[in-house]
Amino acid sequence: MLSVNRNRPTVVPPPSPVATPPTPPATPSTDPSPTGPTHLGYSKDDVFEAASNGADDLAKASSYEEPLDISGLDLNNPEVIQDLAETFGVEHVNLQKRSNDSEFDGALVGVDKAIKMGDLQGMRDLSALKPGDLSPFEPKNWRDKKNELIIQVNGINTDLSQQKQALQATADATGASVIGIHNATDGFAGDLMQSVGDKLNTGKNLAVDSMRDIVLGELRAGKKVHLMAHSQGGLITSRALGEVAEQLKKENKSDLMGQIKVETFGAASGRYPDGPQYVHYINESDPVSNLFGVEGSTSFMNNPGKDVLGHEARIIKFKEKSLIAAHNYNDVYMKHREDFNAAYGGVSNRFVVQDPSLYKLD
Repeated sequence: MLSVNRNRPTVVPPPSPVATPPTPPATPSTDPSPTGPTHLGYSKDDVFEAASNGADDLAKASSYEEPLDISGLDLNNPEVIQDLAETFGVEHVNLQKRSNDSEFDGALVGVDKAIKMGDLQGMRDLSALKPGDLSPFEPKNWRDKKNELIIQVNGINTDLSQQKQALQATADATGASVIGIHNATDGFAGDLMQSVGDKLNTGKNLAVDSMRDIVLGELRAGKKVHLMAHSQGGLITSRALGEVAEQLKKENKSDLMGQIKVETFGAASGRYPDGPQYVHYINESDPVSNLFGVEGSTSFMNNPGKDVLGHEARIIKFKEKSLIAAHNYNDVYMKHREDFNAAYGGVSNRFVVQDPSLYKLD
């Protein structure tokens, strides 16, 4: 069965040559700094989590007394499924695969329609989104609507209809127009295994491909990009922006990364490529971000991301509810969401440059 110990003990150093009684474990540390072993070969310049050392190394990088044995999960074992449900507080009915959602994996989602990835085959470099491509979700009860388009990507265990509810909640919370990139659900267990691949930067994820191409298209058209990601959506965003950064570097346009704003909510990624402006929301009662997020116990070589001027990401914490209820996007995270510019500029002595191209730095 899956065994997770949420307390993170401080690693006890090896004994000195002189025999001494073993030192008892120290009080669990709350230091969010990276603790992954250096022998894994990860570079501080890595864009995301390790790409080639596999799930075993991710388990070893965790300092749990009983590691989360990701590679050994038998998702056909009812006892494993039950333990997953107990660990995350998920209803058993939501653990099962919903195959009717798979066809919308990576689709662009608007009020009127969803453009499937299959409809975009052969279009490796998409042109910028046009207002007529999709009708976005618009905010209700906003007198002064913002002239901005936000692209949101959902997390695990969320089908298309549920994401549409989240897109409306996002529009209502931000006052902006919102479209989605759909991360199709394969059931909780299947989504978890895909998340492992995302965290290790391995395997295919159509939502990653869709976000990469859309972001590149927008930037090449001279537009700014505002992304919002929940749960596994943070992993998708991390991978996609890493690929965007690599492509822009080849084009000698790395400065365009500074035109991206990113907000994550209970995200499952600990690393993000530098360049964009980041605001990360963490519910300290949320088991997902506590395990896998920018300050997560199983995240190694964490990098919440720095903007083009070297400013650190803004991390906003709060505490509400427990277990999977604490992970709720619409009713929990959106309630605590702040205006992006106010949140990002809320760090003491921070000088925020919204458009770095307007300033000449000596």
